[in-house]
Amino acid sequence: MAENSVKEAQKKLGNNSGIYVGVIDDYKSDVKKYDVVYCMRASWYIPHFENVIIKMIDMCKDDGMVIFDIMPKEKYSNFIEIINEKYLEWVGVRNDTPKLCYYSSNKIKRILYKNNFDVKIVKEEEIFKGKSKCNSHKIIIIGER
Repeated sequence: MAENSVKEAQKKLGNNSGIYVGVIDDYKSDVKKYDVVYCMRASWYIPHFENVIIKMIDMCKDDGMVIFDIMPKEKYSNFIEIINEKYLEWVGVRNDTPKLCYYSSNKIKRILYKNNFDVKIVKEEEIFKGKSKCNSHKIIIIGER
């Protein structure tokens, strides 16, 4: 998330709005306080991604939503080979030996269903209806209680 977007949201909502942007492993709280918990394109880069999903669910209010945008494997088999350490560093992977780990939309859906979420899957191009400058074929997974 862009720093300016966070600053603007905090300005509009107040600094006590509970906005948190960061690495989920660093988040410390037992309170389910977020209406929306969003994971941006991380299903390729985090080993044990299931732990991230569970943490996101734990952060989410009982009537909240968890949202993932993921790159489907079938669209990115060639792309995987050209990702380098600098890109992984940019997305925040804290690992000296970067290794891609794919976590499918089906696995994410199963965990959400198991935790009593209704699941909706939408293709990014359906949301932006051709207005997106990035034709990435991403899938958006929305879990809502």
